Amino acid sequence: MTKSFIVSESSSKSGRAFSPAVKFDVGDAEMIFVSGLLPKDEQKNVVGEGDIEAQTRCVFEKMITILNEAGADLGDLVKVDIYLVNMKRDFEKVSAIRNGYLMESKPAATTVGITSAMTDGCDIEIDAIATKRK
Repeated sequence: MTKSFIVSESSSKSGRAFSPAVKFDVGDAEMIFVSGLLPKDEQKNVVGEGDIEAQTRCVFEKMITILNEAGADLGDLVKVDIYLVNMKRDFEKVSAIRNGYLMESKPAATTVGITSAMTDGCDIEIDAIATKRK
């Protein structure tokens, strides 16, 4: 089984011991594990502070970029986990946006309420797993 790291220029300079995604060769397919993504721009500034819809779109757009770098797309997702700081306030808005991005692929999904994200001002984090035939 071969493992490769999907690393962007900004993530390679982070000095942290993780990659935005890891791709595993599993025979006639590849599995892609996307790390938790926060609504932050390339300069690590929070995007859309206080606007869960802007933050959700930001995270899904980052996911598209990472999946594309791995040779995949949203249609290859098999599992998506969403973490919300304010489940009661944000669930319906996030679900509507998620449905827009994932209606065709319909991956298994979990949404979890959390007390805080790693960065103040971030109200959402999303991680995912994708599979892609070679």
